[in-house]
Amino acid sequence: MKEGPFSYMTVNLGPVGVHNIIGLQPVFPNSDSFAFNPRCLKHDINPFETHLWTYRWILDLLVNYTDIEMFQARMQSDSRYFDTSVFTGVHTGGYNTIGGDPGGDLYVSPGDSAFYLHHANIDRVWATW
Repeated sequence: MKEGPFSYMTVNLGPVGVHNIIGLQPVFPNSDSFAFNPRCLKHDINPFETHLWTYRWILDLLVNYTDIEMFQARMQSDSRYFDTSVFTGVHTGGYNTIGGDPGGDLYVSPGDSAFYLHHANIDRVWATW
């Protein structure tokens, strides 16, 4: 990001590029993506995932999944129960909505301040359930 309170925020790992849902190819500045690779954190709102991170999906999760196994399966989009190509779950949907590094590099995501807001909401959903 070039503007805002977190502009030029750096992360030091990766990019690993575990998956890249919006089609951007990861750039590997160093052959060892777990080495010290300081770079600017990237954000890119993903319009294809924003529908998965809405009040409607959270309400569905809270109301329609009454046992812990199915609640967690829906929250995480467990492929044993759900088609993950259609629904990535409330948890993963939050990462992918933020896009950029949080959505594509799980090792870097805790280096982003949005990670903690996202997980606070996941905890709120759990507590509400």
